[in-house]
Amino acid sequence: GYEFDNRYSVSGSGRRDTSSRFSPENASLWFFSGALGWNVSNEKWFNVKAINSLKFRASYGETGNNRTGNTVNAFLPTLGLNLPASLGDETSPGISPNNAANSDLRWETQIKQNYGLNIGFLYDQIQFGVDYYKNRSEDLLIPVELPSSAGIPGNAQTGSTVIRNVGVVEVDGFDFTLGYNDYEGKFKWNFWANLTTNRSIVESLGISGEPIERARLNPPFASALNRLAVNEAPFHFFGLVADGVYSTQEQVDAELPNNGDAAVPVQPGDVRFLDLNGDGLINLDDRAVIGDPNPDFTYAINLRAEYNGWDFDVLFNGVQGVDAFNSNIFYLEGLDNGLNYGTRVLRRWQNPGDITDIPRFRFGSNINNEISSRYIEDASYLRLRNVTVGYTFPNTLINKSGIGIIKKLRFYVQGQNLLTFTNYTGLDPEIAPFYNAQGLVDGLGIDRSAQPRPITVLSGVQIEF
Repeated sequence: GYEFDNRYSVSGSGRRDTSSRFSPENASLWFFSGALGWNVSNEKWFNVKAINSLKFRASYGETGNNRTGNTVNAFLPTLGLNLPASLGDETSPGISPNNAANSDLRWETQIKQNYGLNIGFLYDQIQFGVDYYKNRSEDLLIPVELPSSAGIPGNAQTGSTVIRNVGVVEVDGFDFTLGYNDYEGKFKWNFWANLTTNRSIVESLGISGEPIERARLNPPFASALNRLAVNEAPFHFFGLVADGVYSTQEQVDAELPNNGDAAVPVQPGDVRFLDLNGDGLINLDDRAVIGDPNPDFTYAINLRAEYNGWDFDVLFNGVQGVDAFNSNIFYLEGLDNGLNYGTRVLRRWQNPGDITDIPRFRFGSNINNEISSRYIEDASYLRLRNVTVGYTFPNTLINKSGIGIIKKLRFYVQGQNLLTFTNYTGLDPEIAPFYNAQGLVDGLGIDRSAQPRPITVLSGVQIEF
């Protein structure tokens, strides 16, 4: 990097990465980055009393992704003893492909751009920053399902897949930061807040442009939970649109005139799915985008104060405008077997004329439990992430002898995840990414009844010599 007169700065770098996960001709690739800075407040002509610092920034960076899952050499075909066959009284080994090789597999490139400014008022007592970011992922490494006729063994959920470089995803938004510092007097405090907006979209999915189904949770759901589709948010939920429960047969006949042509006709007490294609019956052709697990914005607020040896620190963070697939609803309200259920099923549909949003008991796999908006909930939340209260003893008290062995003695109490404000009915609205059997991210916002983050209270002592 280079800096001139504390006003202009420029830096750049290049690196060449090599990965054995790709064929020799695709194993190596260059990645570049660079940054520019202009400290306007150090210009001779800049004379704004209220503003003591003003800096513009711009950066560009490339990184590579070689994560192809548990398959190390996905570009090489391998054979295995997967299909034993019995011939008379003897069993002979049968050889079949272990994987679908892709010799064209190459690096996924992630490009990050950032343009922003920082401004300080009143000798940096008030600080404000704004950034526009644009992240672009090209040649995405995605497992694509193959037809059963490919003759390659897979797993029970996804069948056989092949890793391919498919598509482009772009994420952009703004990041705002506001801070205030007051370090004068006995009472010192500072405030910091951050808000980041987010817009995610799939720009391309290769030559065909066909949607790619992603996460599966089978059992209990046979269909994919989400997908990638051009001009849609990545990993959006895709399914039927639920709108209550059919109360009577007359209601079914009026809304679904061709219901009798369905493999299993809808009956009173079943979920009222919208007939989006207007063919007079309900099937998978009526599916639509039903949720987006990518948040509209995230935010955080931090407050810290000190007074006469006491210190206080509190951190809130939150997510807004994010959808989650709550599989707990199936386990508590599925009503397709004799297992225990939640108390909400006490108001399920039981007789013609009942008005409710809980369907009837219907044994076995049925359309009531098909992937639908019935399982989609708003998972926005505000969480009290951390609270710390501490006290530092004065040196005159801990070093009465004057030797000064102990420089600092502080006791503190800390609480983590003490409060969560949300309308989400699952155990925890903060949901980890969904990983497939190959160790790759297959979805976001899929709640599989994972253990919630614990509420933690701890205390300690800090001693410095």
